[in-house]
Amino acid sequence: MKTLSNMSRDEESDLLVIAQDAMSNKFSKLPMLIERPKCITDADRFPLDVNTVQVSRQYGSYIQLDILDTHFTGPSEYTNYDYILLNGLYPHDSSFNASLIIDTLTKATNLPSHLIIISDSAKNNKCHNFLGAMAILLVKCHKLRTVSPPINAFLYFVISKIRLLYAITGHTHNAVDSHFGSISTVVKRHDAVTLDGTFGINFPQTLTCLDYCKPIKAMNGCKDVETQPTIYDFSSLNQYMHKPANLCSSSQIVLNKDSSGSIFWSSSKSMTSRELFTSETNAKSFKLFMDNFDPTTFIPIIRKPSPETSRVKLENLFKIAGGFFTTQDKESLIASLETHKKHAFRWKMSVLNSLPSKVMLHPEAAFDEEQKAIVEYLKSNGFKVTAAPRDPVISVGMLP
Repeated sequence: MKTLSNMSRDEESDLLVIAQDAMSNKFSKLPMLIERPKCITDADRFPLDVNTVQVSRQYGSYIQLDILDTHFTGPSEYTNYDYILLNGLYPHDSSFNASLIIDTLTKATNLPSHLIIISDSAKNNKCHNFLGAMAILLVKCHKLRTVSPPINAFLYFVISKIRLLYAITGHTHNAVDSHFGSISTVVKRHDAVTLDGTFGINFPQTLTCLDYCKPIKAMNGCKDVETQPTIYDFSSLNQYMHKPANLCSSSQIVLNKDSSGSIFWSSSKSMTSRELFTSETNAKSFKLFMDNFDPTTFIPIIRKPSPETSRVKLENLFKIAGGFFTTQDKESLIASLETHKKHAFRWKMSVLNSLPSKVMLHPEAAFDEEQKAIVEYLKSNGFKVTAAPRDPVISVGMLP
């Protein structure tokens, strides 16, 4: 994972690594009070859903850790996009996770041809519906570009491969978990009674922070905090997909796009450095969608939040701890139940297709250069590499 992340930060490497996870709500409940009275039990507080999509790209600068602290920190090795919502508005299924990944990609500065997504083996990450959502992303990123020099012009897709990597059960904490630890440390230093001040009154900048998101936005490495993401529903894709047995039991699944735009999948139990840069052949790849389904015509619908259960819990909280909430605080939280963005899926795909490519390498040379890069990196870190990876076997149908 370290090698992949370092290559993702390299502007000459045509890949991007993304990790996603959800934070425990132990330190994400409202009101968040430094000195909480006994009359407000932990069960009475309203939980928040904190989800992070982490991109392996450096972000941030040298900043002061805290107003009263003399220590400074440098740029973060990761760019974090946090999505914080009131609990219960959306089911945390594969469509929810896929929507957050797509939203994060629209905020990128460029796109590679190889996207790597790292997540745990939870059901909402490791299922056919999530594969289908990522396949739609692969299909919709259809803008063609020309590679220099003009005499050797070659057209290719912005994203031609998505590799899904799943950590084994009981894996050690990764960089996303470290970010959650930083969030927990930051929010415990401040009082918070609302989700995001943008919903209600603009409070003065004081040491006491009255909304949960404000200190998180100030964290080094946090590029954006979104409280109203557009969530799409990809569940209808299930009926059009081939569902081979034991597909989701693999540790990695690769989605490829051929010259006609058809999506193929392949899987394996583990990954080696040689395999990372080896394109799977037709003999080992299989169609993801049925022949009677055209993925280019698929448009997911926008999900509406379901605020009924959350509203009841909020009203109960106001009865128990009403003295801690002003009228503006209550209006802010109630408004957050109903407010959500409605960005059309076509619009988000147009944003993705308008992004420049990360690198401009000819496909025939890209494999060799990337193979040499990983071998040199392993050697520089003391690993014994006796031979370079074998040349990849690429079938005509796998070339864009």
